[in-house]
Parts: sequence; structure tokens; C-alpha cells
Amino acid sequence: MPRVDLRVHFTEKDEAKRRGARWGAVARLWYVPDGLDPALFAEWLVPEPSPTEPNIRCNRFYVATGLEPCWKCVAPSRVFSLVVPQGHDKRQPKGEPLEGRWLRYEHEAMLWRVTWLSDTALAAMKEHTANYSLDESKGYLPTKFFNHCEHCGAKQREPGSAGGHVFQPETHEAAQRVTLHYYNRPMEASCHYDDMLTEYYFHGMKRADDAEVPEQARLRYLVE
Repeated sequence: MPRVDLRVHFTEKDEAKRRGARWGAVARLWYVPDGLDPALFAEWLVPEPSPTEPNIRCNRFYVATGLEPCWKCVAPSRVFSLVVPQGHDKRQPKGEPLEGRWLRYEHEAMLWRVTWLSDTALAAMKEHTANYSLDESKGYLPTKFFNHCEHCGAKQREPGSAGGHVFQPETHEAAQRVTLHYYNRPMEASCHYDDMLTEYYFHGMKRADDAEVPEQARLRYLVE
């Protein structure tokens, strides 16, 4: 039976421990040990991701590319992500006041913790790499899409709270290390984290060709 992970806020860890939850140091998550009923921890249970139920959709998107040093072999390796534009839709998650409704967001966002992609998005990604693929995850998602090192095959880290990732630019110069490849086609994704990109950084990122220059992108989304 697969391990049942819990999403416990640090202010509630003592109560979770009192009920019998254990801390997994590797995954850095609390979990239900064998022999205990998961129902005892109902308020902390992580909803099972629905890999074929999208929560992000849009009529156009970008594949973002950049370089990151591999944590294992240290060699610089290309990494990839998906960026959705202004005007993308997001389904509201369980527990939210508007649960299940699609709302429109007027900012660009980079997608992380992706568990499912439509064929249109997968085909676009495969034009650039075979190293962005589903793999086992140590967190609360059984599997998700990872970048893998082009040299040694190791799973690569995603952007996190510590910063410093090529896809987390903190200056205009850092944003220029990212190249965006534009796709004028619809896509859907099941995504558990979308990182808002400010216009300053988004429009600082390089475009792969002149077909989608920043000012044209801004004007088109305002019109549509």
C-alpha cells in the first residue's frame, strides 16, 4: 500500500505527532504510518492529483529554456518549463470559495509540479528535448514532470523558496538568460504550482524569433 502523505503546517505539527503521524526526513513531509487509519488525519490529507483533469488552460503558450548546473555532475544542462500568458484560465482548487470554477488571470505564469500535459504541450516540449518527462517524486505527488540532466540523466531541481534558479530571475539581466519559444495553439495542464511572472521579468526574457516580440505580445493580449 502506498504511503499516505500529509500536508501539515508547522504550527500543527505537535498535534499531528500526538495523533501518531511521523516525519519523513527525505521527503520532508509528515505521513501516516502503517497500522493507523488515515481518517484520523483528515484535515491534513493531500488530495490525490487527477492527472487527466486539467486546472490550467490557454489558447497559446511558451516553452521556456535556460541553463542550470546539474547538482550531480556539475555540468551545465538545458532545463525547460512552460509559461502561460495573460488571459489564461485556472480552475479553483478544492476548499476554495469558488471551488471548481474557471477564473481568468491577467498575468503570465510559469508552471511547476506538473502531473499531466495535453498532447499539444507535450509535442511542443518534445521539439526541444527528450529530457523533460514524468518521474517518481518524493513529495506528495507520486509522479510529476522533471527536467533530467543531458549528461548524467539525474533529475534536476525545480525553483524553490531559496531562489537562485534560472527560472527565478531577480534582475532584468537574469531574465535575459531565459529564452521563450512561442506556440500559437491551445494547451491544458494539471499543475500544482504556478509562479506569477511580473511584466518586467517576462518582457525581459529573450524571444526565439521575431514573430513574438514583447511589445506585440502585450498589445495582442490587451486587445483579445
